[in-house]
Amino acid sequence: MRALRYLLLLAAAGIAFYVYRDYKQARVVRDAAARVTPEALSGALNSRSSRWHYEQSTGESSRLLVSADGFSQGREDGAIELQGVELNIYHGDSEVFDRIHTEKAVFDVDANQLRSQTETHITLGVHSDDDQGDDDPRLTRIIAQEALFDTKSGAAQTASATRYFFEGGEARSIGSFYDSSRGYFEMKSDVEVERFASSPGGETTHIRAGRLVYEEDSDRVDLREGVSLVRGLRRIEADSAVVGLEEGKLRNILATNAVGGDQGEARQTTFRTPNLEAYYGAGQQLERVVGQGHSELSADSASSTMRAVGERVELLYEPDPAGGDSLLHEAYLRGKAEVDARPKQSGEARRKVTSEVIRLAMRPDGRDIEALETMEPGRVDLTDGAGGSSRTLVAERVKALYGPRSRLERLEGHGKVQLDSRPAQGEPLKSWSDSLEARLEPESGELEKLVQTGHFRFEQIERKGSAESAVWDPSKQVLTMEGHSKVADGSGTIEAHRVVLVEGGDRLEAEGGVTSVFVGESKQGVAEVETGLFQDDEPVYATASTMRSDGRNGLIVYEGEARLWQGRNRIEADRITIDRRRKTLDAEGKVLSLLEERGEPGTAPEMVEIAALRLRYDEGERRAVYTGAVRMKRRQLHVESDALTAKLSPAGADGAAELESARAEGAVRIREIGGVRSAEAEAAEMAPGGETVVLYGKPARAYNESGEETRGEQLTWFSGDNSLRVVGGDERAYTFRRRER
Repeated sequence: MRALRYLLLLAAAGIAFYVYRDYKQARVVRDAAARVTPEALSGALNSRSSRWHYEQSTGESSRLLVSADGFSQGREDGAIELQGVELNIYHGDSEVFDRIHTEKAVFDVDANQLRSQTETHITLGVHSDDDQGDDDPRLTRIIAQEALFDTKSGAAQTASATRYFFEGGEARSIGSFYDSSRGYFEMKSDVEVERFASSPGGETTHIRAGRLVYEEDSDRVDLREGVSLVRGLRRIEADSAVVGLEEGKLRNILATNAVGGDQGEARQTTFRTPNLEAYYGAGQQLERVVGQGHSELSADSASSTMRAVGERVELLYEPDPAGGDSLLHEAYLRGKAEVDARPKQSGEARRKVTSEVIRLAMRPDGRDIEALETMEPGRVDLTDGAGGSSRTLVAERVKALYGPRSRLERLEGHGKVQLDSRPAQGEPLKSWSDSLEARLEPESGELEKLVQTGHFRFEQIERKGSAESAVWDPSKQVLTMEGHSKVADGSGTIEAHRVVLVEGGDRLEAEGGVTSVFVGESKQGVAEVETGLFQDDEPVYATASTMRSDGRNGLIVYEGEARLWQGRNRIEADRITIDRRRKTLDAEGKVLSLLEERGEPGTAPEMVEIAALRLRYDEGERRAVYTGAVRMKRRQLHVESDALTAKLSPAGADGAAELESARAEGAVRIREIGGVRSAEAEAAEMAPGGETVVLYGKPARAYNESGEETRGEQLTWFSGDNSLRVVGGDERAYTFRRRER
């Protein structure tokens, strides 16, 4: 381009003068038909000629040198024709010059135009001491089919095909224009440039444009009317672009309505943006790409498609360790950012992430995603296209970690986490926590494990729960809650250190300080057993070391210092089992039951206390059977036996249970509490109110306060009046004998 500028100087300073003299001489000859001797050259110029040689200089500095193998005059337009033209245009007073070769040139003095008529070769920056001359590969060379120079304005232009050769590349165009006074250069159409390799011998950038404009002062190249830049598998297409240079090297590209990307064998990446900024390092390797306005980054592979959008998208690149072009390292999406990944295979979940700021980190090969995280509150939507289930995660920060082929392996949420799970069948579930970690099976994308920690809580229809942490195992349909765990529904509450819900809550296991409270009909079934022991219109409380509830067989089991109570009524045992279907209750090991019993109106209620090794209660018959070392305390009596069967009457209006009858069997022993009377029998029946006890035996024995013994097959003990009735054979036959000490 500087060659074209100096070529104008040649036309203006040298050729114009000399050729103009010949032109005037020819005009005089033609008009006067007589030879006229031209005037002598001015003393200010030093001009000489050998084979048609012209040199223009100022002082001792050589500025312009022109020579030709020949010239001719006589054209009707007065122009002069030159043959075998060579021009050397020197750079000031230095030894460096630009050289122009052309076989034919025509100079029109009146029009101030010099036109080359054959292929023109221009070599820029030739050094006078350089033996290689035009063959030096470091020099820039220009070849044009023709060129037109305006000697007055300093402008030059071509209308035909032009080629440019320079160190590290080449270019071509149809038509060009250069204005030396403004340092303005233009390739008019069909522009192609090969340049800007990231390393010597490396792949160059292939540039196509409908038009190219270069301004020397701004050190920039404007590409217009449809632009394409391609280096290897990487490309940019745009309506227009500005290429920024620094010492001839590519530093940045600014493009409008740009589409770029990488075309690989396994994955195709596309980037669309209204305004693109690409920045290059000292080695002309891509370092950063910025998309301003609604920008989109998409990737398509055999397994999935990924679409990432934002009002500003920034792509950061790092050098390729293998020596290739730079590799995508990470990307930032800002302003209504969204990443949407859709699998192409059935059964895999669609993944959509939204936030104001999203960061994407690439794997070392620069092709697949390694991690995604939101830098501000974000949302993740997972949708199972096959099964119809879906999950939505909302958190202050969301992070996703990917394996090979950009398959999601782990999903994390931190700060104010909320997870909404909507199964294809069943009830939706919401949960909250401080943090969340979900692990997925790499191949299928199915959830393997879900962990929520810190102030965990959940809601599912009426059921709610909370804990310090929770783990969901979808393969086993098990939710394990740890630390101050609590589960509640409309019928009651269960609290323990650890609570496990199996198969959507049909089964429940609790351990470590278990406490439960139930009111009315319970999904866990504790209060569903409408026993005479516990009424369903008041809360029933339970504590134990562990608890198990199974909705499949209707069983609830409390173990380890188990205790059930309602008001003052209570059952304690090592193990308590409730069968909701059969409406039974079984207690084993150190059984103790306390039953409040009301007496006559106006009297304080009494507590019936029964201890045994085992208890079985049948709600259908309202019957409780105690076995093994049975001890009962009822009003003023203490009864010991091998077994005790108690039948409860329906609850009264006040909800209190009443003992309808009780029968003790096997080594029965009765004694008064606070008194001295006692009795022994094979069996004993106690009537309501506890005032009358009927003893059976062969014989039954009773002892009064004096230690006298009464025997009979049937003895009726009246505790209210201290009387005793004897029945057996002869009703009047009875004996008294002092009891042996």
